[in-house]
Amino acid sequence: MFWLAIPIYYFVYGMGSAYFAPNGIELHTVIMTATFTHGFWPDTISSLVHGGWSIAVEMTFYLFFPLIFLPSSSSWRFF
Repeated sequence: MFWLAIPIYYFVYGMGSAYFAPNGIELHTVIMTATFTHGFWPDTISSLVHGGWSIAVEMTFYLFFPLIFLPSSSSWRFF
């Protein structure tokens, strides 16, 4: 649903400047939003999809959470 929201917001709101995108929407904004890395760059957090910051935080959590437990899992292994 998030990937579907990217072109919808892009066509509804356009590429012009807005509150969350004062410089407008650029190509790197679309790419970072589609790869869930827009949370790492302040200008792209909510610039394309409004409220998309929560998806960026969630995907970052899913990426790093297993890495926290890898050192402590010496007694069992992942298959």
